[in-house]
Amino acid sequence: MRIHKAGFSVIIVAILLFTFIMVIFIYTASNAIIYISGFIFLALLIFILRFFRYPNRTIQFNKNQVISPADGTIVVIEEMEETEFIKEKRIQISIFMSVWNVHIIP
Repeated sequence: MRIHKAGFSVIIVAILLFTFIMVIFIYTASNAIIYISGFIFLALLIFILRFFRYPNRTIQFNKNQVISPADGTIVVIEEMEETEFIKEKRIQISIFMSVWNVHIIP
């Protein structure tokens, strides 16, 4: 599992911010606050790492199949009139994605 390049800056900022806050808490707060905030910061960092994950996938192409651009659940398949670019009827496939789904598939 890799981390997407767009996530590196967010991860670095989060680590620096969490470290700065923890250093302040170590010198000013009680042990309970230090442990609770450390646990919360660790949980947030794990969430951020999971959000920007970039899994190694092997995609087998087949001319009779459609490859989804992302994980998720298909919520709508409908015919619609596309008026901006193609200007004709097309089939629209809508995919619902939560933060737990992978947003990019290589």
